[in-house]
Amino acid sequence: MIPRRKKERTMAVSSIGVSTTTGSTRRLPVWLLLPVMVGAVFAKPESLNPISRMRNPFSQGCLFSHGVVPHVRLCNSEDSREDMDNGICRAPTLDYMEMRSFGANWESRIFAAWIVQIVLSELVGVPATVESGMSPEEASLNFYDPFPPPELAHGANSKSEALETAFAFEDCRMVQRGGDAHKPCAHFTPEIWDAEANWTQDRVFEGTLEPPTSYGIVGEEALYVTKFTLEQDPSFATYIGLKGDRYRQKLAETFKRPLSWLQYCEQVSIDNCTTSNQVAQRPPKDETEAARYFVDGSYIGNFQYTDQNNCTLNNDSCTGHFADYPCDWTSFAEAQFYHLNIALESNGPLPGSRGYSYSQLRELWQAANATKSNLIMFWYTPEPAVHQFMGSDAEFHKITMKSPTKQCLDARPDRTETCNGNNTIRVGGPEADCGDSPKPLQKVVTGNLFELTHAESIPEAVRSPAYDVLRTFRLFEHHLGDIASLKAQFKGDARQAVCQWAVENVDFLQSFTPQTYPRVLEGGEGSLGYWTLISVSFGSLALLLVLLTVYAVHRYQGKRSIRIAQIEFLYLLLAGLVLVATGSVVIGIPPSNGSCVLSIFLINLGYALELVPLIIKIAGINRIMSAARHMRRVRLEKTDLYKSVVVIVLLVLAFLISWSVVDPPYKEAEYILTGRTNEDGARVVNFVYFCSSDSGIWEFVAIGWNGVLLFSASVLAFQTRLSQHEFNESRTLSFLIYSHFLFVIIRVATFFLRESVNERILSHINSSIFSCDTIAAVIIYMIPKLLKEDESRMSSTRFFQCGVDDCHLGDNVTSTRLTPVEVGTGCHHLVCESCGYVQDTCTSTDRATGSQMQIAENSISLAPASHLDLADSCHEDDKEEQSASDSTPEVMVDE
Repeated sequence: MIPRRKKERTMAVSSIGVSTTTGSTRRLPVWLLLPVMVGAVFAKPESLNPISRMRNPFSQGCLFSHGVVPHVRLCNSEDSREDMDNGICRAPTLDYMEMRSFGANWESRIFAAWIVQIVLSELVGVPATVESGMSPEEASLNFYDPFPPPELAHGANSKSEALETAFAFEDCRMVQRGGDAHKPCAHFTPEIWDAEANWTQDRVFEGTLEPPTSYGIVGEEALYVTKFTLEQDPSFATYIGLKGDRYRQKLAETFKRPLSWLQYCEQVSIDNCTTSNQVAQRPPKDETEAARYFVDGSYIGNFQYTDQNNCTLNNDSCTGHFADYPCDWTSFAEAQFYHLNIALESNGPLPGSRGYSYSQLRELWQAANATKSNLIMFWYTPEPAVHQFMGSDAEFHKITMKSPTKQCLDARPDRTETCNGNNTIRVGGPEADCGDSPKPLQKVVTGNLFELTHAESIPEAVRSPAYDVLRTFRLFEHHLGDIASLKAQFKGDARQAVCQWAVENVDFLQSFTPQTYPRVLEGGEGSLGYWTLISVSFGSLALLLVLLTVYAVHRYQGKRSIRIAQIEFLYLLLAGLVLVATGSVVIGIPPSNGSCVLSIFLINLGYALELVPLIIKIAGINRIMSAARHMRRVRLEKTDLYKSVVVIVLLVLAFLISWSVVDPPYKEAEYILTGRTNEDGARVVNFVYFCSSDSGIWEFVAIGWNGVLLFSASVLAFQTRLSQHEFNESRTLSFLIYSHFLFVIIRVATFFLRESVNERILSHINSSIFSCDTIAAVIIYMIPKLLKEDESRMSSTRFFQCGVDDCHLGDNVTSTRLTPVEVGTGCHHLVCESCGYVQDTCTSTDRATGSQMQIAENSISLAPASHLDLADSCHEDDKEEQSASDSTPEVMVDE
């Protein structure tokens, strides 16, 4: 049930007292009202309440004005920003496309369009307007129009053009509305009478329209005669009492021709209506009034005999009068009269059919009732005027015509030819003399409306209910009768009648509302506060840890473990980690279009700066180990590291630029339909924002690139798993690569969670993954180096200067121990302090001479992989020169 707003007791100030809503009036002294009156006189117009100045009491909403719903209606395209600021309407929280219904150009269709507008705007939360077929300045049919014209405008019957325009433009707000270039546009039309017409069927076939569906009402078009006429001459009840020349004079004498207000003043009144009489109280004010046939209280109408009614002058051609449709409606009355030889003729002011407009036809019946003049009119049911006169002596009575047959219907002219200038085409074949049978009325929507509201690209939580409402909407004949009765009760106020009916039948109207509607948008990033806090905290921790590590490496760059790892390599690795950690923070904060683009640059460039040097280093270790096993020298230049890094980073940068230009990631909303309702009974839709590109291939390529690099590095790391324990850099790097590869696998796994997990939550998860990956890298690789104490030199390892000029490395490095040749005792492991040149030597006593000799075994340049610019410049010296005391380099022994 809709929560009802508490009714407030209001008071309206008048010049003589205060009138309460109960209808009683309490007299107040005039002097008490004087300040109010003076203030009203001198008050500026803008200081007055804008709502109080409106002629339409339902401008804020029909149901709202009666306390049925607690909030004002939704704003639509005909409302201004000022209307929203003044509280006349409220902005929609969900961006539903505005629905426009075609309401012209008769009352029953207008009433249906108004009811649809009330249901959409006040019950299900969809902006809605009504198309009149004319510019709003000429004929506004907006139910909520703050200043509607005193007389209900009916508009123009441009249904076909309106539906085609809506199909072509999709959103009617994109079409010119108002002014000379006004273009009718409507997604929905209730009360379709010509569903079987060729135009409708052709549009259904080509997809412009969906197949028409039942509207709930059975309609019938027929000839109607006033009840008092039938009571005077019952023979008029059937076509038999009308056809043939024998009834010509009777018809001519009975059915006189009506005069418009201007015609009466010019042709009948002796002073052009300047003197009030029983027929006209005054002359018409303008052209609009001049063309009217009845104006309540001013002109009651008049019917006169003319030469066309005079059978003495026109014995074979005299006719009585009947009122026919305008050309934009379809009437086969002329064809029936022609083939049945019924002496009735329409002489209205409209060209083509010589008929009358919709409002003029209604006025003719009112004038016939007021003057008790006989009238035959081609009309339809159900229609409010029929219900209005039901039970009176001017009640509509249908004249029974010949029953329709297939031959008759086939002989009729096409609906588009009923106003053809050629009489033969206009009346059709001789069999076209039958009446119409009752038929179910239809409603129709544009052929693309379902796709516009239910496309797969539209999240289910924010899909518009408009299509479902329009397809299920229906009315019954007694509903129109009730509205007609209310209209008479409210003295012809159509808006008040429709609103009152909607209030009394709100449960019926709610049956068109799909389940879980209306919906209201709530949430935002605040609904994921814990996730945001966690991801940003992890990212900040990772960034802080990396920055502290950068500081520590810079401060302790002279430390042996730092020098061994190569300071340039460490700075590149740390630069990449800084970017990744910063990217994790950017991903964790509420996104914007700028942050979405920034995050992909930070993450991908960061991993490129970290992974490429890492892979090059592990590859260098693998290469050195392979060379050691084959007793070969290897030379690795430091510039190779920089060249490789620059090339890879440029490739990654080119990919990122292409991504951000061709399909840039942008801020996109994700909507989740919850089971909660707010205090107004609306179902809550939560929303969060995340970064997304139109195509997911970019993200797959980015993560796939990381995976390929890490897989290759993992293979290399596996190959170096058996390196000597003292050559421990390879073990650490392998562990680091395995860690990165594990986090890549976790990132890939998140792709398979997108169907079941909130996108923004996945963004926070990925942010935490990047942060943890960064923290793990620092802990695995950097922390041990910073905490490691410089090891004491072992007695089995000696350091010497190789004495070669091009030995230019200045690091004191420790190498892995090579297995010495078992020749006696006193074997030593010699390492060049400058270049890392390694030489295993053993001294042994010659048994024959008792002298010592120095034996060099497995001489090879085998510095750690951090020395990527290892030179082969240190060569094995001559054994004899090394044994000579004057020429042997200095040997330092670890104590």
